[in-house]
Amino acid sequence: MELTVARELAALGITRARGYALPLRHEFRRTRVREGVLLEGPAGWGEFAPFPEYDDAVAARWLSAGVEAATVGWPAPRRSAVAVNAIIPGLPPTVAAELARAAYEESGSTTMKVKVAVPGESPESDVERVAAVRAAVPDVRIRVAANGGWTLAQARAVIPRLGEPELGPDGAKQITVRYLTPHSKWSIHS
Repeated sequence: MELTVARELAALGITRARGYALPLRHEFRRTRVREGVLLEGPAGWGEFAPFPEYDDAVAARWLSAGVEAATVGWPAPRRSAVAVNAIIPGLPPTVAAELARAAYEESGSTTMKVKVAVPGESPESDVERVAAVRAAVPDVRIRVAANGGWTLAQARAVIPRLGEPELGPDGAKQITVRYLTPHSKWSIHS
């Protein structure tokens, strides 16, 4: 759907905006439809698609990045490909395992980021989800994303139950979790 370009965006060089709403196969971050806006400018296209729970300050950074991509453009590439992780939402273990297997087989994803600390679910469901993904695709790296959903005590209790940590860049075993609130930043290393 074509959108009217706000005067402020037009002043920055945005010439066209196209909104989209894509249905998701599985709920992700409490949404079933991913919405955003494609921004066209002199350097090409940018995208503005913050998640609904983001406050204005965070959303503004996403908008700034989208405007920059459309008006300034991208630097020359330094490599031909960049590996990214597949995201496995907070779903029942059998569904999470199916998604991980499909991501590995269909796109070659070798790292799975598994959502944990899903509101209303127990830490046991997190342990089961991670174990199911690990069993389905044993040759991939597993990351977990709690997104501030655990307290420090919960993180310390659950992390050891998530299985063998991946090897870090220096070959050392490591699990890193960042617990963020407006007032604190914790890192747990084991």
